[in-house]
Amino acid sequence: MGDILFTFTGRSTIDRASSLGVQAEGSFDLGEAHTLRAGLVIISDIARGRSLTLALPIDVRGAQIGGTVITFASARLTAARKDSLFVRDEFRASDNVTLNLGRRVDHLTRPAETTRFSPHASFVWKPDAETTVHLGYAR
Repeated sequence: MGDILFTFTGRSTIDRASSLGVQAEGSFDLGEAHTLRAGLVIISDIARGRSLTLALPIDVRGAQIGGTVITFASARLTAARKDSLFVRDEFRASDNVTLNLGRRVDHLTRPAETTRFSPHASFVWKPDAETTVHLGYAR
């Protein structure tokens, strides 16, 4: 109410967002040195918003014209979904060196429907029991 008295406009907004997701992963030993890893991630997001704006009519000099309040109401609903699938080969070159190579595909439904393919590569070196060095790339 104070905004209407001093600036001739007032606004009330309510925003709510929720997210629900499922993730499943698995691995399969291909031999002593290779482990195949794969997974699926599904995430669904929903956002709701409502706003109510009240305005008092004024003339060009800023004086109030009448006592009738003008009301503007708006509502929005946005839903988005992301489906992802990844596959990675974990190659143990030695007891202290591991190479990971993989791909990931993401399918997005909002803001525009698109599919992206992303590479993944990493190098892990464990020189002793207390030290691990990671070097990797992912997009």
